[in-house]
Amino acid sequence: MFHKTVLMIGLHSHQPVGNFDEVIELAYDQAYVTLLDYLDRHPTVKVNLHYSGCLLEWLEVHHPDFLVRIRRVVERGQAEILSGGFFEPILPVIPPGDARAQLEMLCDFVRDRFGYDPKGFWLAERVWEPVIPSIGAGAGLCYTVLDQSHFVSSGVGKEDANGYYVTEDQGKSVAVFPIDYTMRYTIPWKPVAATLDYLRSKHESEPGRGWTFADDGEKFGSWPETWENIIQKGWFEEFFAGIEASRDWLETETFSQFMTSHPPSGRVYLPTGSYPEMLRWSLPARVSEPLNRFLEKIEDEGDRDFVRMGFWRNFMAKYPEANNLHKRMLRASKRVSSSTQPEEVINGARTHVLRSQCDCPYWHGVFGGLYLNFLRHAAYAEMLTGEAHAAPVEGILSEAYDFDADGQEELIVENARQVLIFSPHAGGTLREWDWRSFPTNLLDTLARREEVYHKEIAQALVKGRAGSADLSGATLAKTEGIAEILNYDRYNRWCLIDIFPAPGTTAEEFARAQYVDEGDFSTEAYRWAHKQSSERVEIEMVRDGEVRRGSTIWPVRLTKRVEVISGQPGMNVEYVVENRGDCVFEGFFGSEWNFGLLAGWADDRYYLVNGRRGPGDMRLATSGQHSEVTEIGVVDHWQRADIRLSISVPADVWRYPVETASLSEGGYEKTYQASAVFPHWKVLLEPGKPWMVKVAVSVLEPVWHPQAE
Repeated sequence: MFHKTVLMIGLHSHQPVGNFDEVIELAYDQAYVTLLDYLDRHPTVKVNLHYSGCLLEWLEVHHPDFLVRIRRVVERGQAEILSGGFFEPILPVIPPGDARAQLEMLCDFVRDRFGYDPKGFWLAERVWEPVIPSIGAGAGLCYTVLDQSHFVSSGVGKEDANGYYVTEDQGKSVAVFPIDYTMRYTIPWKPVAATLDYLRSKHESEPGRGWTFADDGEKFGSWPETWENIIQKGWFEEFFAGIEASRDWLETETFSQFMTSHPPSGRVYLPTGSYPEMLRWSLPARVSEPLNRFLEKIEDEGDRDFVRMGFWRNFMAKYPEANNLHKRMLRASKRVSSSTQPEEVINGARTHVLRSQCDCPYWHGVFGGLYLNFLRHAAYAEMLTGEAHAAPVEGILSEAYDFDADGQEELIVENARQVLIFSPHAGGTLREWDWRSFPTNLLDTLARREEVYHKEIAQALVKGRAGSADLSGATLAKTEGIAEILNYDRYNRWCLIDIFPAPGTTAEEFARAQYVDEGDFSTEAYRWAHKQSSERVEIEMVRDGEVRRGSTIWPVRLTKRVEVISGQPGMNVEYVVENRGDCVFEGFFGSEWNFGLLAGWADDRYYLVNGRRGPGDMRLATSGQHSEVTEIGVVDHWQRADIRLSISVPADVWRYPVETASLSEGGYEKTYQASAVFPHWKVLLEPGKPWMVKVAVSVLEPVWHPQAE
């Protein structure tokens, strides 16, 4: 009997929570509508479609007719719809109950809108952990798709990575379809003939087998250059027409159809993994660079699958900000799960937390991800909203526990207006300041750190000056001046960072992290204690450290006392610096504060110094130096916050933007991450005579301040 070769096409479309309408609209016009147009013109080509719930919600509001078109494709048997986590989470790193809720939520949506009972599920970023079968089967789903590299890691040869395999966890089994490596890189980058010839060779050697291609739907029209090279030049039309012209030996099927007519290719147990690029992105730059050099020596790209390094969860070690976001989400989820609010309130709160689990701001690779401050902001806004609804706070609360799972306790203080998270063991810093009114994390910042691609930035083309990128991989710089901001921080961009800059340090050197800190206080541990009453929480953090200049060492005790009052935003901070040596210290001491307020160049976000906006440009992405400062304000009208630092001892203040250089799908780009404020003082510390300063921190409702001349 003559058996045709089967091609299974899977297309995954997703837009993250917090993305801009105009970005999604462009993808809709260039990729999403285009695909359905081609399916209408080629009704014999069958596909498997996955749309994340984030995208489906947007489509239902902005283009409800598009959902009707999807239903028609399903009803005529041309497509099946995959489920998955509704808001595209990395399923194994969220609470099990949330993972189940995410899957069930998208299953319900698909049944209701498309009249189809989904059988398979898409894994966000194809991140696999051995517990996945229990998660998927627990929601009534029976298959997923993974990269060929997953199978190679388990000893399945490339030629055997076809059809589907069965795996299980605790006796709960799912089928797994391997995504063919070659087709992932020929579709749509190579001429159509390259893919059809490849499939023909498979057919001639092993007729009747099934081969899977699955990748991002945005790859077909909305990725850079793909509209011109894939759609306008007719690649998509030629591909579907070529499949139809090969009907004597090739046919397309849905995954469910193939499972009905074909037995499993075997049993397999897969290690943790994702697609190879993702695993490499999770590695620190010092490891990625030699690894990439080694991989370049392997001529056969398929053989690179035998070199396996990396683990998705390592992003939470590589980027403390991703870990903070993740652990804050876990706390919000726990608060919702233990809530005693009415059921409808809890359900609404849970949906907000589920939205915060969208994976995009938790990692960084070729796309912006974590580096995009608006995606982090959206995640924080959702989890904080859910927590506020499920667990409203009256009075003032404090809790000491290992918030970030590093083996050291943090202190969390919250009242009706805010949540403050202190890390005494990490410089006695304030690491998070959740402002409930908006809601937002006012300290949603990102430190500047080395990335493996930074060495290429100097050679990057500047878009509009030297041509554009092509599909072979030429890289663009989306803005000028990126190489000048390649500065790397020595600490996380939080608040209450204690620094003794060496005499002669300039504001520019400080901003570029190219200065000497004579003290050992900015990242080291403080011993601490706190006490709580019905009206306030008082925290004392003390470090007996050293200030070193050349061969001279001064033993210094630095004490920070923080007072948080019930019902009031902000805090009162008292610094006491004491020279415990036997000779005078003359130098500089300061406290750095970093605020993440999204749009540094927006006109409605600016600094105030001693109540004035100016002279000069005071927007948050600008730099400046000010003397005799008794009050500095950081104003964000959009987030309705005017943060004021009132200083008891007049200070010199340096302010500057924290900007990162990162790689995105469109090239290298410069991103504003935070506004840094560094009030500092020239201090004369005589032995046994403490020096003291108080900083009253408040948050006001902003009023407009015109630019001063």
